Amino acid sequence: DLPNGTGCELWSNMTQLLEDGYTGYRELYIQRERRLEVLKKFWWIWLIVATAGTLFLLSLVWIGYRMQQTLLLVIRFFWMLGYFILRSLKKNLQKLYYHVQYSLEAGTRQMEQMSLTGLGSSSGYSVKLLRTSKVRAIAKKSHGIKLFSFDSMVKATDNFSISNRLGQGGFGIVYKGMLEDGQEIAIKRLSRTSKQGRLEFTNEVKLVDKLQHTNLVRLIGCCSEQGERIVVYEYMKNKSLDYFLFDSSRKVLLTWKKRFNIVDGVAQGLLYLHKYSRLKIIHRDLKSGNILLDEEMNPKISDFGMARIFEQNKSRAKTRRVVGTPGYMPPEYRIDGYFSVKSDVFSFGILLLEIITSKKCHGSYCSDRPLNLVGYAWELWIGNRGSELIDETLDLSGSDHAEAMRCINVGLLCTQEHPADRPTMSTVVAMIHSESSQLPRPKKPAFFIGNGLQHTEQPHDLENASLNDASMSDMEAR
Repeated sequence: DLPNGTGCELWSNMTQLLEDGYTGYRELYIQRERRLEVLKKFWWIWLIVATAGTLFLLSLVWIGYRMQQTLLLVIRFFWMLGYFILRSLKKNLQKLYYHVQYSLEAGTRQMEQMSLTGLGSSSGYSVKLLRTSKVRAIAKKSHGIKLFSFDSMVKATDNFSISNRLGQGGFGIVYKGMLEDGQEIAIKRLSRTSKQGRLEFTNEVKLVDKLQHTNLVRLIGCCSEQGERIVVYEYMKNKSLDYFLFDSSRKVLLTWKKRFNIVDGVAQGLLYLHKYSRLKIIHRDLKSGNILLDEEMNPKISDFGMARIFEQNKSRAKTRRVVGTPGYMPPEYRIDGYFSVKSDVFSFGILLLEIITSKKCHGSYCSDRPLNLVGYAWELWIGNRGSELIDETLDLSGSDHAEAMRCINVGLLCTQEHPADRPTMSTVVAMIHSESSQLPRPKKPAFFIGNGLQHTEQPHDLENASLNDASMSDMEAR
């Protein structure tokens, strides 16, 4: 009768069995754990299972990798598809935008051309000038403008030979030509595909005919045949100002007397456009490349394709399409599209600094940061080192040096950030000729580091500025 109530003795190990002290005969039934033996006997089954499991996991990893590659290909495909769709959509929207812009600009041009027509003749005519018959009507009603055939233009330029090419602009190429009577001419062949080129042609033909000034290039005639749009000007033997100004060997021909004469001539031409012509004209693309020089190096302002007509009582306008040359455009026009007579004043200030320094406005003149010509001039000016701006080939002294320093002062005044801070061309002409008067001090100009606009103080009005307490009076244009 065992205490555990089972009739059996239980040992948890062999040591207890040997130590219980029983000496009689007895049968023992021993039950032991066989799990380890089973595992050892069937080890190959577990190896197969483990190998199969490993292969299965590797298969899952491989399938996932392949699916990932496929998924990436699918994503890349749809991304490229979306990219091309967006690009196509953007292109079509741009075409639509430019079409609308062209229509708006054309409407504005038509209104301006109608106002021009009233000034030029007693009877009006259509502003649809792209047709040959309408161009002929312009030539007949204009004073001294000739209508040339396309064949005569081909002959005059030796079939627009490269050897006769004088230069190339945004909307066409300028060639040297010679008429049958031996007269040398400059032929501006506008782009056949550019809508803006058509507007430029219309604008230039009608506008330049109304302007008569010694410092404006003279229009001789035009041609509108076989889809061509050609404007014919008087030929300037000394080409353009930039041809001399930025060439190390040719700039020595520009003495200070000639440079000052060019500055004065351009100022007089702008003054005429802004105030003394029958129309108030904003040029919008004044630059060294558009200042032509005759045999005696007298300047003539050219390229009126971007010019705009202003009403006499209108101070500024806004355009949705900004055109012009970077480096010469004022901040209010470049950023917001506003332009006025002060836009031309800004461009004149840039041109004035270029003439004095023989340096391009968009160059970099500092080793550690992108300092353009205006910023370079400003830093030297405030450091009382303005004389270093003068081209080293000039070697000025006395009154010539004082004249150059006065022009630098005027150039910085013309390039002020705010239009109200800039003088009018009437004031500019007075200041460059004022030998004894104290000029206003310029403030920090616009775009003085690279292309970054530097904000300055609040604007003040230079229209009422005085020189040595004497009110500035308007100068008569020549």
